[in-house]
Amino acid sequence: MPGDPFGLIGHAIDGQFHVLDVAGEGGFSVVYRGQHLTLREPIAIKCLKFQSKNKNPQVIAQFTQRFFDESRIMYRLSQGNLNIVRAITTGVTMAPKTGETVPYMVLEWLEGKSMSAELKERRQKKLPPPKLAQVIAEFEPAAMALAYAHSQGVVHRDVKPGNLFLQTTREGARMKVLDFGMAKVLTPEAMGGLESAETLGGVMVMSPQYVTPEQLEKAHGAIGAWTDVYSFALIVVEALTNKRAREAESMTDLMIQITRDPPPTPMRRGAIVSSAVEMVFERALKRDAKSRYADAGAFWADLKRAATQVEDDPVDMATNVDMKVPADILKGTLAMPSNPAAPSKPDFSKTMPLQQRTSAPPRTQQRPFAGTVPMQSMPEASVARAAALEAVRPSVPQPSMQPVPQPATSSQQLPAQSYAPPSPHPASVAMPAPRASTPTPAPPSPPIWSPVISSRSPISSPRSKPQPVAKRRSNPALVAFLLLFVLASFAFSALLLVRLYMKP
Repeated sequence: MPGDPFGLIGHAIDGQFHVLDVAGEGGFSVVYRGQHLTLREPIAIKCLKFQSKNKNPQVIAQFTQRFFDESRIMYRLSQGNLNIVRAITTGVTMAPKTGETVPYMVLEWLEGKSMSAELKERRQKKLPPPKLAQVIAEFEPAAMALAYAHSQGVVHRDVKPGNLFLQTTREGARMKVLDFGMAKVLTPEAMGGLESAETLGGVMVMSPQYVTPEQLEKAHGAIGAWTDVYSFALIVVEALTNKRAREAESMTDLMIQITRDPPPTPMRRGAIVSSAVEMVFERALKRDAKSRYADAGAFWADLKRAATQVEDDPVDMATNVDMKVPADILKGTLAMPSNPAAPSKPDFSKTMPLQQRTSAPPRTQQRPFAGTVPMQSMPEASVARAAALEAVRPSVPQPSMQPVPQPATSSQQLPAQSYAPPSPHPASVAMPAPRASTPTPAPPSPPIWSPVISSRSPISSPRSKPQPVAKRRSNPALVAFLLLFVLASFAFSALLLVRLYMKP
């Protein structure tokens, strides 16, 4: 347990704050655990401690004024946001041990531990890094506290793990922001005219591991809410990796890292996050202060939005084994086999859309006749005969026609001599069945289809638009022979009738 530099243990300050023991000690203050005698509630009593070498009255006055300003800032901010440690009152007491004047501040008592102790414990135990969602849930209260302070025109300026406290509650650990002693009031009117001291007699008070570039070199910009964003983002990176955001062997090396090296984003520190999350940290840790988020609220909103986009991000399907999708298809092209087999006959399927490139089933498994037949299912003999008919067909414009419904019974199941399609379309004519020279039934004729392919296509079927029979050319020799035969028949019949009537 730290020692009692003021000898306050066992005494009651102002007759109502009983000091029990020392809870912690820093470079500029000592925190006692006490009890409010009237309310009978635990409290924390923070006493300002002056450095032995800084006994200059002017420096003491500046430290004292800043201490009282911190108390007023915390009191006002804690009224509007419960994630900021609540200040109860402030005052001055006499140290029994040294007899010096000691400014003090009474705060609410928090059970738990600081984020600094938590991160140190995780590193010592070598625990695996938590998930991004867990880190966001853990730091959400602190982010909201800083966002509220920024909205009120107050900059913390000393955001570090030691000033983030994990309070133990019935619902679990809840983070609170402590110590606005280094706070800077950007807009005094927002805090009721409150102003804060700008300097401390040449004493630079900061936490080197979490200091920002503009706090070291004014060339990087002015101090503002974006200063807290930088330091807060560093702490979140440490929570994501369970490693220090910066590893430096000396103060000089640390200063070079802050002002010269790339920012320690999650990916650079070994964390596995999405590119959207990495971009948020890249902006929050920009060396140029003007390029960062304007305040903690904007930074945290973007981080939560990027975290929810992890599930919505486009999946790299080319590397996803479960999807089994070729990478060429993802790029908009179809990968062809490296050694395709040469087709034995023209492959008409390549002229059709991709979704129709399916092999035709065997003729014994085809569906009942529906009026159209795929081009690739035509016999080669039928294709040749159709080509011959196309050569002699006159070039007459044909109207666009739709497929004609056909009976459900397939033509292949009927004898060629007895099959006749009912009511054929005027532009479609059934091919006559070949005459059989033997009593055995002739093979079935090719199925009939309606024209569905343009006649202008060089590979379209001529049979899709056959010439009607009535328009076919007649054979002059056959016509003459038929006329002579008819005349001869009439003449022969006339002679027989004359001979019959002339008989006695």
